[in-house]
Amino acid sequence: MKYLWMVFGGALLVVIIFVVFVREEGEFKSPQDKQTFTDGDLKVDHVYGRPSKRDRVIFGGLVPFDTIWRTGANEATEFHTNQDLDFGGKPLKAGDYSMWAKPGKETWSLYFNSVIPDWGINEQGLSRDAANDAIVITAP
Repeated sequence: MKYLWMVFGGALLVVIIFVVFVREEGEFKSPQDKQTFTDGDLKVDHVYGRPSKRDRVIFGGLVPFDTIWRTGANEATEFHTNQDLDFGGKPLKAGDYSMWAKPGKETWSLYFNSVIPDWGINEQGLSRDAANDAIVITAP
């Protein structure tokens, strides 16, 4: 019986260590989220990290105007569509894309890139290669 309690206590200790230390390392300060739009056979998924403002000036501050930005937080923002889409005459083929934005004071540009990097930022800065942009949309 004594050994049973030792095994149980040891197992409980392992679980506590896992929950307290290991799990916290994998969590993001900005939680991951997914939005899904469906209309008949059309399905569009938008997977992103929800940034937390935390009393910061975001656009024109943390994210400078007229600079391409990794939309969302944490990993690269993903956009998936199972059908071709049209954005004001600009076609986007069905597929999987990363999303990027260039916020401006008057207009924003939204980039759909055919490569989804693991993180979105690397040692050199953004991991977006403009050669892989499928479409760029600019709007007020």
